[in-house]
Amino acid sequence: MFQGICRKWKQPVAYFFANNACSSSNLRRILCEIIDAGVEIAGLNIVGTVCDMGTTNVKALKEMNSCSKRPYIERKGKRIYTMFDPPHLLKCTVSLFRKHNVLLPVNLPNENKIMEAKFEDIRTAYEIDVNTPLVFRARHKIRENHLAPIMKFAMKVV
Repeated sequence: MFQGICRKWKQPVAYFFANNACSSSNLRRILCEIIDAGVEIAGLNIVGTVCDMGTTNVKALKEMNSCSKRPYIERKGKRIYTMFDPPHLLKCTVSLFRKHNVLLPVNLPNENKIMEAKFEDIRTAYEIDVNTPLVFRARHKIRENHLAPIMKFAMKVV
C-alpha cells in the first residue's frame, strides 16, 4: 500500500494469497518491484517503508542491508527509510516488560542511582486505583486484560 505523508490518501497496490509464509527473498523481490513501480509509473517520491516485526520482514530488511545503524535501503541511488510499526514495537516492549525488570539510571540531586522498574508496580498501582472508593479512577484506561492478557488480547494491536 502506498500512503501520502503531506496529504491524506492511501492506495492498495498489491496483495497475495499464500498457503505458507512468504520467503524473505520473495518479499525482497516484491518490495523492490513495488517501489520501482511507484517511482517509475506513478511518479511517487517514496521516502520510507513500514512493516511489523514478523520474522520474514526482519530478515528481508537485513538482507537489504537495513539495520539500526543504517535504517534505510537503497534503491536506484535513493535512500528509502525502514521502520517497524510503532504499535507493534509498543506491544513487544510491554510483552518484554511483563517478563523482565528494567534497570534505569536515575539522576537524583545528590547522587546517581540505578533503579529497577517492575511490571508488578504497575499491577499494584492498578489494584490500589480499582479498590479506591473514588468516583473517578486515576488510571481509568488500564483494564485487567492489559495486565494479564489472554492470547487473543496479547496479540491485538489497535
